[in-house]
Amino acid sequence: MNYKTVPLIDNLYLFYNGKKQQLVTRNKTAAKPHSDEETVQLRDFEARVWNPRRSKLASAIRKKTPLHIKKTDRILYLGAASGTTVSYLSDILTEGVIYAVEISPVSMHKLLLLCEERDNIIPIFDDANKPQNYQHIVGEVDLIYQDIAQRNQAEIAMKNRKLFLKEDGLLILVIKVRSIDVSKDAKEILKKELQILETELHTCHITNLAPYHKDHYMITAEVRTCG
Repeated sequence: MNYKTVPLIDNLYLFYNGKKQQLVTRNKTAAKPHSDEETVQLRDFEARVWNPRRSKLASAIRKKTPLHIKKTDRILYLGAASGTTVSYLSDILTEGVIYAVEISPVSMHKLLLLCEERDNIIPIFDDANKPQNYQHIVGEVDLIYQDIAQRNQAEIAMKNRKLFLKEDGLLILVIKVRSIDVSKDAKEILKKELQILETELHTCHITNLAPYHKDHYMITAEVRTCG
């Protein structure tokens, strides 16, 4: 096979095969894809193709959002759903752990099946709006990733930040503007959410996730000044 792989971060690569360019991770559980994603057998490992239309994090990476994620990180993931994006983070965090919070019983059932195959995911069946409920489980984390559909998205992120994010940690927040208000201008909604975050955090980067995800923005923020 005539191909090329370019490392982006730990266990994450850009895969070039002719004119085709795809985002791939080193599969932590070879021969066991999470769902129906495409896999590619490379020289040294099996790779899972990460579709940006099925993951906001993948779309942000494809749009060159700077993300400092390491294989040793401890991540609190708010809004884990059935675990699609969580599974790719599991590939990346071979020496880390993901605390995956999800409130839907249906999604949690699917997430638990994923956790049976991957030992670096800890499922938490709870409401991200009530972080005190899982404070005894999580502890301090390097990164908080939030992708939820509740109306008070920035407020929820800040609640969790205060309890769990280490002082030099990173917050990655997906703002789903139509889950907040279906009628107002998207940029106006985004501005109000940013005002909540910036009472305590410094916004590093804002990425419009279109065309992969309409009316979705990804914000990265941290306590210290971004380098």
